[in-house]
Amino acid sequence: MSEYFQIYFIEQVYGKSYIVTQLAYMAAAILMLNDIKLSIKGTLKKAAETAVCAVVMFLLNSVIYMLIGSTSKDWLSLLVFLVCYAVFRSKYRLSTRIVMCSVYYSAAFLNVVISEPWGDFFNGLGYSSYGYLGITAILSILLFFFMAWFLKRFSTESFSYTPKSGVILMVAISALAGISQIAYALLAETLLKGTVAYNVIISLSFWLLELLGYYMFYMISREYVQNMELVAMQRKAEVDHEMYEATKNIYEEMSTIRHEIKNHDMYLKALLEKKEYDKLEDFLNNSFSQNAELYQYVNCGNTVVNTIANYEASSARSHGITLKTRIIIPERLPFKDAELCSLLFNLLNNAIEACDAGKFDRPVITLEMEAKGAYLFITVKNPVDDSMSVKERLKLESTKRNKKVHGYGTKVVDMIAQKYHGHVKYKITDSVFTADVMLQMEKEAAIRQKGE
Repeated sequence: MSEYFQIYFIEQVYGKSYIVTQLAYMAAAILMLNDIKLSIKGTLKKAAETAVCAVVMFLLNSVIYMLIGSTSKDWLSLLVFLVCYAVFRSKYRLSTRIVMCSVYYSAAFLNVVISEPWGDFFNGLGYSSYGYLGITAILSILLFFFMAWFLKRFSTESFSYTPKSGVILMVAISALAGISQIAYALLAETLLKGTVAYNVIISLSFWLLELLGYYMFYMISREYVQNMELVAMQRKAEVDHEMYEATKNIYEEMSTIRHEIKNHDMYLKALLEKKEYDKLEDFLNNSFSQNAELYQYVNCGNTVVNTIANYEASSARSHGITLKTRIIIPERLPFKDAELCSLLFNLLNNAIEACDAGKFDRPVITLEMEAKGAYLFITVKNPVDDSMSVKERLKLESTKRNKKVHGYGTKVVDMIAQKYHGHVKYKITDSVFTADVMLQMEKEAAIRQKGE
């Protein structure tokens, strides 16, 4: 193995500068794919990790050379290293790792091509440019670290949602950039002689395109999340306004009820004085059956959930719909009130809207919430119109006039679920639509406690 290492790294054209640039490639990738703790312990830990990765990389290169006898397959070892490290060591979201790694990997080819002309320029002036301290190696290393910094600086990891189309576009651009350089390396000695200058221009164009595309991907993702949060706040504002109106109506109803109670008391007193106990019993039975709904009240201990559940129960009753609840949650939940409000508001409003759209006899909506371990599980069930296909119902298209706002409902639910490391699942079984939401509580609770 040492013989192949000597041949591959020392005696071949790359030489010592290749070892230095490989180390820089790995160090920059490790810094890019992790959150680094600025401490002596954290620095030493990452330095040791880089050293271990370097040994593995050199052994991998030696094995490749030993098996195929070629030094032109270094792109394969770089790919294996980056994929393995991203999968087993990085804790970033999958979409973040995919975009970062694809752009960074293609930059490995582009950086070298962009750096070489500067080495040739200084070499022509009589300066050594191809040693491990030469201009080519230094510029290539600087480009590696710049690319890693740029990808980390404008990372979408902090966003709760990343458009899949953006991820696909960035991977496609990076793939084209990488393929162009691999193809050039394979054909340069035969079909593409004398095209070095063109390749430098192409490489620089791809490099700039990746930077611009990645920045646009970051800005689009940020704007999308901001729009989702704005919609969530608008939903909250809608609920606050509607609940204010509902509260005024409740006070008016309470005034009427107090007047009725006063009349009932007088009537009950008259029946007692006349000892007409049969009429008294009939009156009380009728009164209890007519006012049973007035005593339905959700009180699970959590103020936000109580407010939304009771408001939606009242709204459902006005539509001839019954809302049944089963809620077992702690008094405090580690979620923003506006987001929890928007989540429940969207789920229950969609259920009420679905009941209104169909012809049902006394439809029933079920809301279940339960905290189990580190997760909060939310389930909303409602009947659906059999005349609509399952595919049509699962589209979850709003029938409200203001679709620009209301059409974001399910997207807001998805965004909130992703933010709290959960998921949303919709299904239809036996004419019953079910929305299942899972939110992680443990991590967010730890963050909030630390902040407090």
